[in-house]
Amino acid sequence: MESKKIHVKEYTVKAHERTIYTREFKFICSFCNESVTRVTYATSCPKYGLACKGVKSRCQRFKGET
Repeated sequence: MESKKIHVKEYTVKAHERTIYTREFKFICSFCNESVTRVTYATSCPKYGLACKGVKSRCQRFKGET
């Protein structure tokens, strides 16, 4: 797994360094209903795939429509 170090600014806790890791999610895109595998630093499963990102003009499902 890839990782990167981030600097967390002081808010209610003391500022510190943290290492975050990538996770691979397999899910169904909420917009185009395609099966998607996506690697991200997010802590929860994303809603959209990288191809369409929830935008109709980018979605593979609507490529043939005008």
